[in-house]
Amino acid sequence: MCFEQQSWEDALTWARRAQEQGAPRMDAIIGNCYAALDQPAEAIRALEASLKDEPCEPSLCRRLARLYAQEENYAFALRIYEEALKADSMSADLYLESGMMHFNMENYKNAAGAFEMAARYGASGDADLYVNLGVAYLQQAAYDDAISNLKKRSSCGTQTSALCNTSPMPTLKSKATWKPPCNGTVYSCSSRKTLLQCSCSGNPISVQEK
Repeated sequence: MCFEQQSWEDALTWARRAQEQGAPRMDAIIGNCYAALDQPAEAIRALEASLKDEPCEPSLCRRLARLYAQEENYAFALRIYEEALKADSMSADLYLESGMMHFNMENYKNAAGAFEMAARYGASGDADLYVNLGVAYLQQAAYDDAISNLKKRSSCGTQTSALCNTSPMPTLKSKATWKPPCNGTVYSCSSRKTLLQCSCSGNPISVQEK
């Protein structure tokens, strides 16, 4: 009841008491409570223990991976996402989030590949996805692919991924700002390179090193 009412401290107290009395599979509840109370280290320990009882359980894997990402331990997060994808190889969300880990580790080719898979399996209407994908291609100097995906964002209207704005959902370290495509459109990202100008009419783009 406390857990359902989001009374996290009370839920944590009761879950730990239940665990002490031998109740099974309390680690997942304990981990979720610690995560809600913004204690990621304790949450990670509890969810790691929970995965020993329920290996590759998709929701647990994703929750644990997000906590590692919150701690900026992207390599560990990516390892968990890859394990989860072995159990669910058609999950758009898992591909999207694993792509963010690749991006934050500067593995831009792998990031683009993961974002492409996310689009294939159900995130194709997500405006944020195409911004992420465009910036991943930009980091590889694949400017045609970058512009193509940034333009696709316009066809998504105002739809964005709720996951991309919900903590502790992982985010990109580099953010992109976007304006509707037209001659002289400016795209920028707070990473090593900034795309200063691209033109829908086919004029060349320019890139500035920060």
